[in-house]
Amino acid sequence: MKKRSLQLFVFSLLLLVLFKPLFAVEKKTTSKPNVLFIAIEDFSPKHFGSYGGKAITPNIDALAGEGVIFKNAFCAGPVCNPSRTSLFTGLRPPTSGVFGNSDNWKEMVLPKIPATMPKHFQNNGYEAVWVGKMFHHQMEHPESWTRELHTPVKGRKMISSYHPEVIEVLNELEHVEGGGYFESDLQWGPVDCDPGEFRDGHYATIVSDYLAEAHEKPFFLAVGFHAPHVKFAAPKQFFDLYDVNEIELPNNPLNDLDDIPKINDKALVFDVMDSTEWREIKRAQFACISYVDWCIGQILQSLKDNNLDENTAVVIWTDHGFLLGEHFQFSKGGNKLFEETANVGFIWKVPGLTPKGAISESVVESIDLFPTLFDLCDISIPKHVEGKSFVLLLKDPSMPWKKAAYTWGTPKRVSIQTERYRLNTDTNLNPEYFEL
Repeated sequence: MKKRSLQLFVFSLLLLVLFKPLFAVEKKTTSKPNVLFIAIEDFSPKHFGSYGGKAITPNIDALAGEGVIFKNAFCAGPVCNPSRTSLFTGLRPPTSGVFGNSDNWKEMVLPKIPATMPKHFQNNGYEAVWVGKMFHHQMEHPESWTRELHTPVKGRKMISSYHPEVIEVLNELEHVEGGGYFESDLQWGPVDCDPGEFRDGHYATIVSDYLAEAHEKPFFLAVGFHAPHVKFAAPKQFFDLYDVNEIELPNNPLNDLDDIPKINDKALVFDVMDSTEWREIKRAQFACISYVDWCIGQILQSLKDNNLDENTAVVIWTDHGFLLGEHFQFSKGGNKLFEETANVGFIWKVPGLTPKGAISESVVESIDLFPTLFDLCDISIPKHVEGKSFVLLLKDPSMPWKKAAYTWGTPKRVSIQTERYRLNTDTNLNPEYFEL
């Protein structure tokens, strides 16, 4: 009897050891993945350390080492509103009609589509959560989301680059006659404060707190950082990472603008800016992106601390690029359809799918994020979406993909980018506006 009891015990133990892991694996693979989407403003990805640049971004680089960098990723429009509208609605600018920051995307687009990207997540059993900048400025759409994470962190001071106390300590250029955007916004400098007190630091804390909660549903968590949008202000410790004398300026040929359309004339800030200020401004933007990197590090650590990293796809995206003096420009989009404004940072880590440390040269577009995420999450892709899922490319980043990406500056001005060439033209095919 004792022998039989011992045999039953051993048999039961073997069943427990053998089948419990199998059940755990089955449970893991059949559950819906979470999605952490991180949006960064106004930054050319060529400056990220993982892209071969000089900006100090260890946390972004570490994530890139665990996933895939898409070096030939391009936005639909090189300013915030058309780029973000395209990403979250699945429509290109010619379809949506949104080409500039003043266009009311909600009035123009919502009647054309069944749901925005976060709303489609919500309609398919996800908790859609956001903090920071997602859609453009005053045109956020709370109805798209299940929940907004609110700041400031209780008991903590909150400041931003537009805070009156901050603006007082910032440097600025002389008045630029006709300088437009830069007359009021091109200011820069360090702020003597704790990283957690700046606005993006509050976002990092609030998001970390959310990740520590119990989650009954899978989540689509979107975090929109404001830096490094001008004004270029950040906590002092991130300025201290850089020696201003070692900041490299673009090597622009003196005749750089002679053979391109006149709409890309030399920026007026060069009338009042010398090389010393130029270096200071570039250092300031780098300090801002290093600060964002610090915030991202807090969030990624929280993801691991709460055992969510193995079932959470992470995407880092920049909404468009920014010219820091290249081609004698200090700006983003509109008609300025340069590589530096159209190219976006696009880093993906999908546990169990993406190879580690891969770099893809294949052409992809921001608009492809919408269908790719739903493909990954086994959710139907709405018929109106104009992008293309690249889940196959996530698995094998070396395979050929799209022939071209399209970036629209205005309704009549478009840039067509292949792996090797960029053609800027207007829709009337006027040779005066050709640029290859």
